[in-house]
Amino acid sequence: MNKLHVRTMIHNFRSVHWSALLLLSILTVRYSHAQDNAENLLCPQVNNEQRENSVSEQFFTKDSAVRAIDFLSGVVVDERPSGEWLEVPNALMIVEGYILRRDALEIGDVVSIAEFCAFMKTKAFLFD
Repeated sequence: MNKLHVRTMIHNFRSVHWSALLLLSILTVRYSHAQDNAENLLCPQVNNEQRENSVSEQFFTKDSAVRAIDFLSGVVVDERPSGEWLEVPNALMIVEGYILRRDALEIGDVVSIAEFCAFMKTKAFLFD
């Protein structure tokens, strides 16, 4: 085996590894909040209209955003492969959703909540 072949194998392994970690974190957060009740939601009307591949608002945690940022940092800074085409848009969506949800919870005004609910209605779904 030559060096190029070994480097390609390592590169491919890292891509699969990071892709698997991102998917695992998405699935863990997605299903760990399935039992949350509607009285704690900012956008209960949106959560009641769950579409295929949509995620609940509790999905957007600091932990899931940090994992998404770590994945994106690996792709950009460390030049790791991005995996399948859908992983980058999913990671960006997780970060955006977390920031909007955090602002809605911390600020609590009508505008920040409306922005988060609009996001939930139009962008809070995973490509798979």
